[in-house]
Amino acid sequence: QARFGFSRLRVTSVPEEPFTAQQFGITNPLGNLFPGMPTLTVTGLFTLGSSPLADQSSRINSFGFQDTLSIVKGRHRIKVGGEYRRSQVNFYFNAFSRGQLIFPTFSNFLLGQSVSIIGSGVYDRAFRVNDLSGFVQDDVKVSNRLTLNLGLRYDFFGLPKEKYGRLVNFVPEQFRNGTLASPAQPPNGFVQAGNAANPLPGVPLVDDTLVPQDRNNFAPRVGFAYRLNERGTLALRGGYGIYYDRISTRFANTQLFNFPYLALGVGVFRPLATPFAAVPQPGAFPVNATVPSPLAPLGILISGVYPDPNLRTPYIQQYNANVQWEFARDYLLEVGYVGSKGTKLLQLLTINQPIYNPATNTFTAPYASFVSAQKNATGGLQQVQTSSNSHYDSLQLSVTKRFSSGLQFLSAYTFGKSIDDASQNGAGSNGGYIGAQDARNLRLERGRSDWDTRPSLK
Repeated sequence: QARFGFSRLRVTSVPEEPFTAQQFGITNPLGNLFPGMPTLTVTGLFTLGSSPLADQSSRINSFGFQDTLSIVKGRHRIKVGGEYRRSQVNFYFNAFSRGQLIFPTFSNFLLGQSVSIIGSGVYDRAFRVNDLSGFVQDDVKVSNRLTLNLGLRYDFFGLPKEKYGRLVNFVPEQFRNGTLASPAQPPNGFVQAGNAANPLPGVPLVDDTLVPQDRNNFAPRVGFAYRLNERGTLALRGGYGIYYDRISTRFANTQLFNFPYLALGVGVFRPLATPFAAVPQPGAFPVNATVPSPLAPLGILISGVYPDPNLRTPYIQQYNANVQWEFARDYLLEVGYVGSKGTKLLQLLTINQPIYNPATNTFTAPYASFVSAQKNATGGLQQVQTSSNSHYDSLQLSVTKRFSSGLQFLSAYTFGKSIDDASQNGAGSNGGYIGAQDARNLRLERGRSDWDTRPSLK
């Protein structure tokens, strides 16, 4: 059974801009390109204007081919198949191009005292992603009581490549610091994609995907069903399997925010007429990849969201065992154990988190004062890692009444516990918190998952 598919998705967001910054007496260094008013936010009260992330558009083309072959031979029911997928993602994202003014309190709003953010740089990317998978499965009827389900799957989830190689990574172990008077020239910790059409001067080339691709994703599966009595009213079932999951391409999309292709300028309590840092025009990017940045004299720090050089494919092991008993006609009782273990799960960490020195009673950022230490995902030095884990165990009971005499129902009870170390590391359910309390001690993050609920009766 062979299939081919193609889809195209086009999404465009245009900010509504009835006013310009100039009409409010505000000067924007990018006003010649983006004249709209900045986003005005009074923390905890209200926001005026469009989102600073509203100006964007993407075109996604997806191609897929898959084929499955089924063979029935004696006691065996065999399936063999494979699939190839290719995605093309072309987008622009004029992030913070109109700027944002954040007023901590209403009093600050009345006094015109704000924290300003404005972004300038290369706003577009063209990603290409290739995935390949294959599987073989055999359902074997060993006897009239025992059936085995055996399988093996392979998944290659390709990491995104940028058509023109406009991808940069930060390798902490290679970091070299400099001064304003004598900046550290490359190599200084920054590397670039090997297919760069216009290579950054002096910056070492690495894989086109920035980090090596994970190619050993073999996933075995085994299951069984065993009839315990002659009447067929009592059965034992169980199974185990490994399941790989592709990393969201959002980690690649955030490359848009990375030095030296983009800069986020931050200003604190500047005059309302000139609240923004004097960021260069987009045509000036990428800037030279020195440490500190060539824009450091403007108060602009190095920032970005970079993939861990040891990035791997996340996977989960799932296992279960249960007993099913038809204790009366049309009534089925099921008692079982269901568990899972997640490994190499995705999380976002602030790797320039300041370290406390008790001797001096001070905090010092490990990568110097010219690199941002913010925990904000778009304004700090963040690293996308596959370093978190999860664990789930549960006892599950259910009673099912199959439809008869006009009645059917299902009642289920679950007593379970879910533990992980990264439920909240990524602006999730906690309302915007980014990263671990201490990025160098992830054991502090281990605890019950955000979504852990026990017991549950339905």
